[in-house]
Amino acid sequence: MSLLASFAIGKHYRFLSACVLVCAALSGCGGSSSGGDSTASSVSSAVSSSSVVASSLASSSTSVVASSSVPAVSSVSSSNASAAVSSAVSSSSLSASLSSESSSSTSSSSANLVSQKRGLAYGYHSLNDLAMMQGKVSWWYNWAVTPESAVRDYYEDYDVDFVPMAWNGTFNETALREFLDEHPSAKYLLGFNEPNFAEQANLTPQQAADLWPQLEAIADDYNLKLVAPAVNYSPGNVDIPGTDDDWSPWEYLDAFFEACEGCRVDYIAVHCYMKYAGAFEWFIGEFERYDRPVWVTEWASWDEGGPANVGEQMDYLASTVRWMEANPNVYRYSWFIGRTDGGPSAFPYIDILAGDGQLSPLGGLYTAIPAEDYRHTLPGRIEAEGAHSQTNFTHRATADTSGYVNLVAANNATAEFKVHVPQAGNYLLNLRVASAETHPELRVLLDDAPLATINNIQTGGEQVWQTLSANITLSAGNHSLQLEIPTANLAINWLEVSPL
Repeated sequence: MSLLASFAIGKHYRFLSACVLVCAALSGCGGSSSGGDSTASSVSSAVSSSSVVASSLASSSTSVVASSSVPAVSSVSSSNASAAVSSAVSSSSLSASLSSESSSSTSSSSANLVSQKRGLAYGYHSLNDLAMMQGKVSWWYNWAVTPESAVRDYYEDYDVDFVPMAWNGTFNETALREFLDEHPSAKYLLGFNEPNFAEQANLTPQQAADLWPQLEAIADDYNLKLVAPAVNYSPGNVDIPGTDDDWSPWEYLDAFFEACEGCRVDYIAVHCYMKYAGAFEWFIGEFERYDRPVWVTEWASWDEGGPANVGEQMDYLASTVRWMEANPNVYRYSWFIGRTDGGPSAFPYIDILAGDGQLSPLGGLYTAIPAEDYRHTLPGRIEAEGAHSQTNFTHRATADTSGYVNLVAANNATAEFKVHVPQAGNYLLNLRVASAETHPELRVLLDDAPLATINNIQTGGEQVWQTLSANITLSAGNHSLQLEIPTANLAINWLEVSPL
């Protein structure tokens, strides 16, 4: 069995006790009724049921066969990370390094990407998938040293980068070098996958350090930057010398760097499956102690029972993506995963892709959220989920004739869209809305000044859609277009500006 097949078949690990402990330390990380209140009993329960999923090996299989709590995954699976550093640098120099790298790595072909950071952890792409994600996802990896055979010779035509990974100490260096010879545009090499898990790369810190010069030599030969061994909270089944906290990703990295003094490690890599966005943000922030930019190479809401429905997963994804886009210490991120055997409507509701070359509603949301410096061009249509920021909205898959996701307002909901208007003039603004209730008004602002107000909105149902219009005047240049909805349960699918 090939290395790729072996880890495609067997794995997804979650260490629930660690996540509950985080919620115990964070105020409000649980959000609503499912928050972190009864933490003592939750910790006890989580420790006794920390879910280590046994792999089911079948040499011809291409999907994960897992326990009842974990879906079968139509892709190469993986799930924990963290990466590394050597010498300490100040926060200001870290930010300067990030800005310099982001600028220097942006080519003319990728300048119009919705996000330079956004990637996908998945190993079964088709060319149709890449075409659908073109301009919206900038990179992917599949836990292997080479891309999937279906896209290997063509992926660069879709303005997307493939990042190879040395999964464990027996990775195929010959195949990796052959790929790098064929694809000189490669920029990065991911280090070992969850070495602090016995069921994954299964490397002690010393073993990982002993192997690291092999990766450095490859990186030096091909001018690659190195992303450190990927870690997460683990079951504690790989020994870390000098501590009883073998579950700790920080203890593992500390021991790795002590054993690998002077090693070159350019980035940290982190995996996280914490249920709540607040816990996720805390966890990722803790890796800033290593003074290197962070790659979040796997994440989703999954632990502690996971989301109750796809809407909750959407809310989690939207919150964490916008946080990472705004965080200069997060260099890249990749959602787990492209497809599962259960499909987008099955727990844990993590599929970005639906059919061949099709996005799921979650994927429509994922690919629509823009980077901080991205601007929507008007005239044109903007999906509601393409807001740069939002407050008091939740997400719901749309039943409208187009689009993927609706934003559903709570009281005093606001959304901001950064836009660019090449030419001043008079325009028609269309808003696609639905509601079973009557709403006194929806306010539209431009740079905090009133632009239009639409009154007495009621369409006859929460998925009964109407297009409401207003005439507006726009000046040329960059602007902030804002929506304000004072009352709850008004849904928005998209807004569109067209010339009069």
